Amino acid sequence: MEDEDVFEYVSKGDIPYDANIIGSMFTLTIKRDPNTGRVDKYKARLVALGNHQSPESYSKIKSMTARSASVKLLIALQAKTGAQSMVLDVKGAYLKSEINMEKNEKLHLRLPNGRLVKLKKYLYGLKQAGAEWHDNITATLVSNSYQPSVDPLICSKWSDDNFIIMSVHVDDFYVISNTKSSLNELYDLLVARYKNVSRKMNATLTYFGMAIMRKHSNHILVNQPAYIDKILTSTDMHECSGCTTPMSTDQSFNDKFKNEPVNYQLYLKHVGLINYLAGQTRPDLLYSLSRAAQHCSSPKLSDMKRIKRIIRYIKHTKDIGITFNCDNDMRLIIHIDASHNCYEDGKGHMGISASIGENNGCFFAQSCKIRHVTLSSSETEYTAVSIGSTNIVYLRRLLDDIGFPQAQPTVIYEDNSSCIKMLVGDLNHRTSKHIWIKYHHVKELIKEGDIQLIYKPTEEMIADVLTKPLPATKHAYFTAKLLNCTTQE
Repeated sequence: MEDEDVFEYVSKGDIPYDANIIGSMFTLTIKRDPNTGRVDKYKARLVALGNHQSPESYSKIKSMTARSASVKLLIALQAKTGAQSMVLDVKGAYLKSEINMEKNEKLHLRLPNGRLVKLKKYLYGLKQAGAEWHDNITATLVSNSYQPSVDPLICSKWSDDNFIIMSVHVDDFYVISNTKSSLNELYDLLVARYKNVSRKMNATLTYFGMAIMRKHSNHILVNQPAYIDKILTSTDMHECSGCTTPMSTDQSFNDKFKNEPVNYQLYLKHVGLINYLAGQTRPDLLYSLSRAAQHCSSPKLSDMKRIKRIIRYIKHTKDIGITFNCDNDMRLIIHIDASHNCYEDGKGHMGISASIGENNGCFFAQSCKIRHVTLSSSETEYTAVSIGSTNIVYLRRLLDDIGFPQAQPTVIYEDNSSCIKMLVGDLNHRTSKHIWIKYHHVKELIKEGDIQLIYKPTEEMIADVLTKPLPATKHAYFTAKLLNCTTQE
């Protein structure tokens, strides 16, 4: 901190009467390798106690983080183009932004030893530190011709056919480029601006809690084996037996436990652990997790048994992850499915998956309850396609912004022929007059040529695994399609 000139010592008499004096503390953490689980580094950090800040000592505090889907999209594009990659880490990133005295923030800190200092740069723990760093790094990149996208944490730069694209997650960067010189140029830029920047360019990289491994033929596998070990250890289920599906098709055996309460905090901990894995590299868990998460407010023993079944399934499938192919198919491909009237309140459930090209691992998946009651399976599918189309609009814009425009309509595979007829033909007023107007915007996207609906039989509908519990054989088949991997029944 002395090297960064973060603060200067002051006496009590030098502090203005209206200054905001903030406490501080040291935090000690252990960072582990997502691939091996081994200790990567021990970190000690002086942080400010932001809860001591008065509202007058900061203006904006919003600081964005990278979207998991955006990061996996970059990895999918890396596999498709055969691009090289690197991970960068700006050391002490928050300390790189100087406090603007014109803001009149008057920040003073009491160190753990009791001494008082005047802050000259933002410190970890301050409410505005994240936002200031985001503004800092964005200004640096934009001034060097990197263009932000619809996702403000994904930036790119093109020169003829050469590209470099990056995801910025606080002080960590995942960067892909089809030329090594572009990677070196970015690294040199950040070193010149921020001095201490680490770089990794191995065949196996770690980013965003994921292990990213380049395999034969430039295929890329993304998984979290060390995190799965953490789940098994944290839930005391390392010795449990595995199972072939995360959710049984018959839930009646749990009925006798539905009135027995369980520890609320323990249940939330289990759900949180699984949620991170499902959101990053295991979308095959999303449906069963969604159903379990709906009982977080008042969990029962029957709910805990469902959670433990998911963990047993995770153990059984520990080694699988998402595989991204290296081929020439750069199309955005979507699968959308829905289950009608699968809840006691009459509502349905929908699932959507997105991949770059056919027969590739999905980089984006969603499984969620539909918020209103629909009157038929066709209407449920209609609603699901409409909700899913908002994601398609965003993904098409993102791909266009980073240099991979979708010249042709995005294909949506749908297994309900009546739904397709309702969308591409004239709506039957008698059967559709009650459908909310907002769900009709998908017809406009079809007319404008942004999306194209194609029928796919239910037996081949990948998103089926995101909408209902399936028998072991079907679950394994659709999981293998969803992740582009080999599964065990």
